[in-house]
Formats: sequence, C-alpha cells, structure tokens
Amino acid sequence: FQVTKFHDHLSTWAKHSSFMLEILDKHAQAGTSVDVQDIFLRFTLDSIGEILFGVSIDSLHQKEVPFAKAFDYVQ
Repeated sequence: FQVTKFHDHLSTWAKHSSFMLEILDKHAQAGTSVDVQDIFLRFTLDSIGEILFGVSIDSLHQKEVPFAKAFDYVQ
C-alpha cells in the first residue's frame, strides 16, 4: 500500500462517498435514524473491493448484502 497508488483511485473514493452522503442526507432530511457504522462499513467494502480486487460489491445500493454480513461477523 502506497499513498501514491491510492491517489490513482480518487474517482472511486469520490463515487462511493458521494452515494454514501446521499444516503445520510436522505435520513437527515427525513429525520430518521441510521446505523452509521453499517453505512461506513458498506462504503469501505464498496471502495476497497473495487480498488484492491476490481470487484463491485455494491453494498450501498442494496438492503441486505450477504458478503457485508459475513465480513462484519468475521471482524
């Protein structure tokens, strides 16, 4: 892991963070509670999955993601 290599993936970080912020904004506008830990986990899975493994887990766009549940359990 080198900082210079992560700079190459700023567009990936931006794409996933933008959608994460949309989710948080919707909850803020509606005044509903949200599990922030779950949202941040999904953001991390989506970003790192795409950057390191070239796989789109797309967990921020889904309600239930078996991989995210398994990853959380293992941690």
